[in-house]
Amino acid sequence: MAVRIFRRDAVYCWRRRPPRAPANFLNRPHLFLSLRTTSCVVARRLPVELDLILEHARDARRRRQPAPAAVPN
Repeated sequence: MAVRIFRRDAVYCWRRRPPRAPANFLNRPHLFLSLRTTSCVVARRLPVELDLILEHARDARRRRQPAPAAVPN
């Protein structure tokens, strides 16, 4: 079973530590989401899609931030 998948009362759940900014905004150190499935096959596929969505959001946020200023010598 994948590291971020947990089984709770026969239903699979996904848990992940989000990047710092969303975690601070949400005031939660982890995201926890029910996958609403009892199928192990489906439970292994859905977290891959969720991780991809989270990575895209993180990359988009990084692109919007200005580059750090160069330090003069």
